Amino acid sequence: MKKKLISVLCAFVLIALIAGGMAVKFIVDKYSYSKERVEPSVFYEVQDNTLRLVVGDELRDERLILRDGKCYISVEAANNLINNIFYYDASVNKVLADIYSSIEELDIDGGDAVMEGEEAYVSMEYVSNYGNIEYKQCPVFLQLYNTWEEYKEAKVSKKTHIRTKGGIKSPILCDLAPGEKVRVIEKMDNWSKVKNSESVIGYVENKFLDTAVIVDPEPVSKFNVPVTPANGLGVKPCVGFHSIGGIAGNETLSSMIAESPGINVIAPTWFSLNDSQGGIRSYGTGSYVSTAHSMGIKVWGVVDDFNYVNETSSSIDEAAVLNDYNNRRNLENNIMNQAASLGLDGINLDFEKVKSDFSKGFVWFVRELGVKCREKGITLSVDNAVPADFNSYLRTDLQAKGADYIIIMGYDEHWHGCGNPGSVASIDYVSKGIERTLQGVDASKVINAIPLYTILWKEAGTSITDEYISIKNQADFIARNQVEYAWDGGTCQNYAQWEKDGVTYSIWLEDYDSLSVKLDMMKQKGIAGVAVWRLGYGTNEIWALIRNYNAM
Repeated sequence: MKKKLISVLCAFVLIALIAGGMAVKFIVDKYSYSKERVEPSVFYEVQDNTLRLVVGDELRDERLILRDGKCYISVEAANNLINNIFYYDASVNKVLADIYSSIEELDIDGGDAVMEGEEAYVSMEYVSNYGNIEYKQCPVFLQLYNTWEEYKEAKVSKKTHIRTKGGIKSPILCDLAPGEKVRVIEKMDNWSKVKNSESVIGYVENKFLDTAVIVDPEPVSKFNVPVTPANGLGVKPCVGFHSIGGIAGNETLSSMIAESPGINVIAPTWFSLNDSQGGIRSYGTGSYVSTAHSMGIKVWGVVDDFNYVNETSSSIDEAAVLNDYNNRRNLENNIMNQAASLGLDGINLDFEKVKSDFSKGFVWFVRELGVKCREKGITLSVDNAVPADFNSYLRTDLQAKGADYIIIMGYDEHWHGCGNPGSVASIDYVSKGIERTLQGVDASKVINAIPLYTILWKEAGTSITDEYISIKNQADFIARNQVEYAWDGGTCQNYAQWEKDGVTYSIWLEDYDSLSVKLDMMKQKGIAGVAVWRLGYGTNEIWALIRNYNAM
C-alpha cells in the first residue's frame, strides 16, 4: 500500500513538473524575443546589381541598377523625382539633357548613361549636378531626398534590433547600437517605425528609444533655373495674330496696326512645316519686320504644323520630324535661320496636330529650340489649346522650361464644324484653362488669347451648320436681323436665339461685355498678358478695352 501511494505521488509530481515546464515554455515562447534574422536584401526583394529606391522615408517601386559599383537611375524616375531635364532619343541612342544654357548629349555606355533592356538610365553622379537633391548609396538602398521637411530623430538607448514588423516575434532586419540615431517615421503605442543610417526601414520598441527631437534640414539649392522669362518683353505683352495666307498678305500690315492700337507684338502666320524632314514654307519679308519696328512693335513669326497641309492637301509625317534627332534639329535650324535673316524678335509655335505618340518629341523640340532662342536673344512662345485631361500629354509645364511664354488659346470650346451649338469661350472654360495652366507654369509666363469673333449656329431639323462672325461685323448683323439678346450669367455672354424660315439660330456673343469679364478675370489671376485672334476682327471700343487692361 505504501509503495502504491509513493507511485501515485511520483506520478502527480511528474505531471506537475511537466505542466510547469510547459507553462514556463509557453511564457518563454510568448515573451522572449525572436532571434530569427532576414537580410534586408531578401526581405525587400533586391536583386543582384540593383538597389531599391527610398525617397524621403518612402520605399519606392523604382529599381536602380549598378554597373561597376556606379549607380544609375532610369530617365523616367530622374525626370519624375529630381529635375525633369532628360530625354532618351532612340533615333541616335543618346540621353539628352536640357541644362538650360545648352543641351548635353550622353552616349549610351559612355559612362553617364546606360541601357537596361529598353529603358535608358543616367548615373546618379551626373543627375545630382542638375537637381536640388541629396543622395546616399547604401548596400541595399539608394536614399534620395528631394524635399526638406522637418523630421523626428531619436537615439537608441540600449542595444536592440530593427524588425520587419512591430512585434518581438518578427524577424530581425539589422542591429542597432546604443547611441545610434534613427529617423522616427511613425510612433505607435509600443513600437515605432524607423529608418537607420543605411535606410533600412522597420520597427523598434519605444522603450529602446530616447525622446525624439525635431530636426529641420538645410535645403539643397545648387541648380536654380530662372522662373521669369529669359527673353520676355519687360512690359505686359499684347500680342496680335496677323493671319497671312501668302506674300501679298504682308501688305495689310499698316492697316492692321492702325486698326489695333495698343499691341506691342505682331505675330504673322508666316511659316509652316512642309515636309517630314523639318522643312518649312515661308511668307516672311524683311520689309514687314522693318515697318513694324519703325512703329515700335516687335515681330514674332508664327510657325505652324497645319497651314501648308491644308493649302496643298499634302501629307506630312509629323512624328517622323519630332521623334527624330536629325529631322528635329533640321526644323530648329530652319526656324533660327529665318529668324536671323528676317530680324525677328521672337518665334511663336502653333503646333495643333501633336498626338500623344510624339508629344515627348514635341516637348523636347520646344526645349531645344528654347536653348537656341535664349542664345540669340529671341523670345519663344508656344500656343496651346485650353488644357484638359484629354490633352494633358502636351505638358505645358515642361514646355515652359524651354519657352518664355505659354499662350493659351482661350477659345474653341465649341468650334466651326463641331455640330454642337455652344459658346466659343464661356468664362468658366477660359478661367479653368488658365487655372490648370498655372498649376505647372509661373504666371509671369502665361498669356491668354481672347477671340474677337463668335459663331452663329443654324439648326434645321437634324442639320447643324455654322458661320464665323467677327466682332467688327457683329453689330451690323444684329441690327439687320433685329436680334434681341440677353445676358447669360452662366457663360458671362450676351445670348440670343430666334426662329426664321424654319431655321433655329443661336449665338453667344463676344463683345465689350463678355471680354470685360474675361480681362477682369485675367487681371485677378496675375498672368503676363493678352493675345488676340485675330487682327482685323476688332472695333475701336474693343481695342480701348484691351489697351485699358494692358495699362493696368
